[in-house]
Amino acid sequence: MVSPATNSDPVFGYHAPGTIEDLTKYWGRMVNVYSDSSTGLIEVKVQAFAPEDARAIVRAIYAESAQLIHELSAIAREDATQHAEEKLARAAQRLKETRLTLAEFRMRNQLVSPDTPLQIQTGLLASLEAEMTETLISIDMLRQTSTPTDPRLKQAQRRRDIIAARISQEHQKLNAKQGAMHTIGFADLFGQFESLKVDLEFAEQSYTASQAAFDTAVAEGRKRSKYLAAHIPPTLAETSIYPNRPFLLGVTFASSFALWALIMLVWHSLRDRH
Repeated sequence: MVSPATNSDPVFGYHAPGTIEDLTKYWGRMVNVYSDSSTGLIEVKVQAFAPEDARAIVRAIYAESAQLIHELSAIAREDATQHAEEKLARAAQRLKETRLTLAEFRMRNQLVSPDTPLQIQTGLLASLEAEMTETLISIDMLRQTSTPTDPRLKQAQRRRDIIAARISQEHQKLNAKQGAMHTIGFADLFGQFESLKVDLEFAEQSYTASQAAFDTAVAEGRKRSKYLAAHIPPTLAETSIYPNRPFLLGVTFASSFALWALIMLVWHSLRDRH
């Protein structure tokens, strides 16, 4: 970049070609940034060789700064929601797998819920137990009122044996183990179903909590988004105040005079010594 006033102003103009460090140093002198931490306002002052150039530079700085802040806000929002989104995805996958496992369990055992078969089986056992109690009472009464060869006693004893065998069979159905010759028992079936139901409830609660956390993270990310707004738009200077040539000439003259006076004092001191 070459300053348009390099030839007319060899002191303040940029001398090409130079290096990137020279250009950065040059713009460090031409552009000044002031920040107020209490109000959060930033003031930018640009020096140029024409008012239109200074205003164009400020507008370009504002546009680039707004774009940078927008990109930073997008990155911060993405970082804030990425973790919550990953957690939500894991919870959704877990819920899907749990539901699939429960569906496979129901298809394998051909039932929606083991509650109804278990209630039926429990009711059947209760009925058999009641019938066994009545039969035992009948046997006791017959033993007291009849002889051991009474056909009614033998029939009641045969009924007792049949009911006991049936109760044993129903107990085996209720508590059977999974094996080559037995199907899984209702107790084990009910236990597996309850375990799957607990896993499903936990997966649903975890998914709901992850969904709420994700929505909260998105809302927080939007709330924390930063943006740049110009409280004073770039203005066009009416008069040139930089460089202050009379002041610089005065400082240069005073410095030169002080240096000349110092040299003269040293020279006269050396001459007097000789």
